[in-house]
Amino acid sequence: MEENLLKLLSHHECTLEYIESKLDISLLEIKCLLEKLIKEKKIYIDYNGKYKLISSDQIIGDLRSDSQGKKYIKHNDEKIYIGIEDLHTALKNDKVVVEVFGNNQGVVVGILKRKNNRLVCEAVKKGKKLALTPFNVGCELSVIASKDVLKNLVEGNRVVAILDDVANVNNTVLVNNVEVIGHKNDPKSDELAIAISKDFDTEFSKEAIEQTMNISTEVTS
Repeated sequence: MEENLLKLLSHHECTLEYIESKLDISLLEIKCLLEKLIKEKKIYIDYNGKYKLISSDQIIGDLRSDSQGKKYIKHNDEKIYIGIEDLHTALKNDKVVVEVFGNNQGVVVGILKRKNNRLVCEAVKKGKKLALTPFNVGCELSVIASKDVLKNLVEGNRVVAILDDVANVNNTVLVNNVEVIGHKNDPKSDELAIAISKDFDTEFSKEAIEQTMNISTEVTS
């Protein structure tokens, strides 16, 4: 069945619904097969939510950041730089699929795996309405939150949203569910938000993060 799916994708990109209509297996089996092929770096999901084969002229790499904050991936000992407008919601250390153009320049066309799928945001006032803005992500990422999310928040709330692995050409992520982790005025709120942003293995445990923050990082002689 894997061979049939790859043959199907060799002709054109496909939505999940189209794949389901063409393969005589259950939707669950199809999803498992697609996840397997993504892990094997054979396919990716594009901006439109369609599955595509990774072509020979595309590069796979971990998104890194230089001393100036510019993002790049390494290929054959060369750095392929990616402009902010071409990150398409990819964040530092995500494993991405990149198309190269020009002089060592690239654009993210797919995200194979996020290093950290937890995005810390803060509720801020924009005019008379609340909105979510990313906390300490280092890129121009826009967040659109549903009304159901915003109605339960107050200005200054810090929340965690779970990101999917789909790139977005507008650098915009849609958020339909969040977990409140505190308020910007709470003691150690910044440390808590930074810890989650750096993908500490906390499982949203504030106590565990606070214990980590209390560990001295100074080297004594």
